[in-house]
Amino acid sequence: MASEPADIVLDLVGEKLRRLTATPSDQFNIFKVPDVLRKLNEKAYEPEMLAIGPYHHGKEQLLAFEEHKTRYLRKLLERTRIPLSDYVMAMRALEERARKCYGGSISLNRDEFVQMMLLDGCFIVEVIRKFRLKHLRGDDDPNFKLGWMLPSIARDMILLENQLPFFVICKLFIMTDMPSDSSNENFLVMILRFFNGILPGKGCRRDIVYQVDVYPINEIKHLVHLIHENWLPSPAGVEAYRNNATNNSYWSFIGSATEIQEAGIHFRKVEVLKDDSLFDIKFENGVMKMPSLEIGDATETILQNFIAYEQCSQDLNLKHVIDYVEFLNCLINSSKDAELLRRRGIIENLLGDDEVIATLLNKLCDGVVLDQVMGSEPVDIVIQRVGEKLRSPSQLFSCISRVPDFLRKLNEKAYEPKLVAIGPYHRYKDHLVAFEKHKISYLQTLINRTGRPYPDYVRAMWALEERARNCYGGSISFLDKDDFVQMMLFDGRGCPRDDVYRVDDYPINEIEHLLHLIHDNWLPSPAGMEAYVLRNSTVDSHWRFICSATEIQEAGIQSLKTEIPRYDSLFDIKYENRVMKIPSLEINDATEAILQNLIAYEQCSHDINLKHVTDYVTLLNCLINSSKDAELLRRRGIIYNFLGDDEVIAASFNKLCDGVVLGRQFYYSEVFNKVNLHCIRRRNKWMANLRWRNEKWKAWLRQNYFSTRWAIISFVGAVVLLLLTWLQALFAVLSYYQQAQSH
Repeated sequence: MASEPADIVLDLVGEKLRRLTATPSDQFNIFKVPDVLRKLNEKAYEPEMLAIGPYHHGKEQLLAFEEHKTRYLRKLLERTRIPLSDYVMAMRALEERARKCYGGSISLNRDEFVQMMLLDGCFIVEVIRKFRLKHLRGDDDPNFKLGWMLPSIARDMILLENQLPFFVICKLFIMTDMPSDSSNENFLVMILRFFNGILPGKGCRRDIVYQVDVYPINEIKHLVHLIHENWLPSPAGVEAYRNNATNNSYWSFIGSATEIQEAGIHFRKVEVLKDDSLFDIKFENGVMKMPSLEIGDATETILQNFIAYEQCSQDLNLKHVIDYVEFLNCLINSSKDAELLRRRGIIENLLGDDEVIATLLNKLCDGVVLDQVMGSEPVDIVIQRVGEKLRSPSQLFSCISRVPDFLRKLNEKAYEPKLVAIGPYHRYKDHLVAFEKHKISYLQTLINRTGRPYPDYVRAMWALEERARNCYGGSISFLDKDDFVQMMLFDGRGCPRDDVYRVDDYPINEIEHLLHLIHDNWLPSPAGMEAYVLRNSTVDSHWRFICSATEIQEAGIQSLKTEIPRYDSLFDIKYENRVMKIPSLEINDATEAILQNLIAYEQCSHDINLKHVTDYVTLLNCLINSSKDAELLRRRGIIYNFLGDDEVIAASFNKLCDGVVLGRQFYYSEVFNKVNLHCIRRRNKWMANLRWRNEKWKAWLRQNYFSTRWAIISFVGAVVLLLLTWLQALFAVLSYYQQAQSH
């Protein structure tokens, strides 16, 4: 008897373990592009002509191509002489495994899914094989007769959402192999050569790709994975990256191409040799050596889908495409930068206007997450070395940074003072000059109150002038020493009084400026900070973006406003028992500017590990994708909207995260993981949908039948009358039976 409960527990835990190995979150690897990336350029992730896999299957604009797939299948059957039933059985055997590779619910039933696998897979196999083996092409095949079709097909086949599991393609390649054909070759190499023509530059392949018996084919997820794995920096560059990553080197953004050239650095195009790669960028002796990048119609789509793949793949350490695009984004801030690189032969512009190139590359990095650890030799070490060259000795300790151009251009007004200029960056601007007289009057008030003579203040500022000047990045030579001291004296009266703080305890010497002080004292709660430190010290946390507020609600998660106790904070967002608890945020005219400047400070400060403002805004950006999301949070009391329209709130938060760099140590990673774990379970979605329909039904009844007290009384009266009528009928029937029995 004592062992019976143990056996039950053994069975229960064993069943849970068996289910754990089959969870979709562990197996699916053909991702849908996150909304944070998709909304920036939806066309880059949508097929134009050809649907592969279930995500875009059946879309009206893609149906015309289905006939081509069927024609290719017929030609394949004629060539191989293998019965159609063999292919169907092979695909049916793989159907369950293939279905698990996709995230979310797939609407296709089993037969439809098998048919899709067969038609899509055979088309991929045949079009790639015919690309290499010209004698297999038909005289009437438009895919090879029309010059524009093959690049369009390749473009659609490289989309992240337009994929089949590679084991399906591999199975069909093996079944249709042509060992007797002398021109036949390794099918992995065949695939890579098919896509070579649309890649914007040469990458290095893995050495073992030429040895099918050695290459870990079972680990290939899909075509994008295979291409990405064989479009790499050179082996020397990858080795340098690994050495660099172990040292935890950190980096900062560099200036634009024109700014770098003004600092004495020259650009030179280098030819890509056999063992070199597009990603092999080097900085030597004041010269930046870069291979040429060809930018054509498909370049943006290709790069964005590789970026999305790197963002969605948690097992990738080297995210070289993101690093490369971010590097180009730093170099190209305007058409002048694009023109400079084009004239040097580093960019081959097939799109025409240099302004188009600048806009394209600047958009590519929107919504991208970068690691703070240094990347590859071709990109991140160059950034580090160029940054070291650009920083003169007087700039090494600058702590008051200019806002980087890639952030400034998204919303320049957020970083511009409206009334008062503090420091040298905005001094002498016409609209700020009028306030200077107020500074003088405040200085006079200070002298009168303290009784200290004016020269004492001047001498104190004079002694600090050189140290203060070194706090600013870039050249401020337009202010000589006298002007700089005068500026310090007048502007310094904007600071709060020292007695606001506990001077004996606070490390005042470490405070860089007012924004630093404010940021340092606008933190999550001590409990939240402790949990964050513990979480990131014990595990390398992985996380994914969550859905919008309305989608989360549809999955059964409620958003609830929480009051902020004494030791809690705006940043203390919790997820407990299907409830996301969020403190209230007041949004007014100044909110956007305040958040953007704190974000810019976190982006520019390399010694800040906790970037809680950036992480907080990212969380809100995930929750608010539309005016419906903003309305939902406003009705819950989580947002106080003083700007009017909910659409304005949605647009504001969606812009705030543009150009922002996120690290692995995300403050809300635990919240995101819990929410995603809940949302991925179909049972939760079904229960939430049931609750939602129940609430909708109740609301409909209240609106149409129970809107007033008298309507409710009438309904109750009708129910009572119906019950009495039913009872009367029941007693009449019983009376009839009693009389019948008595006779």
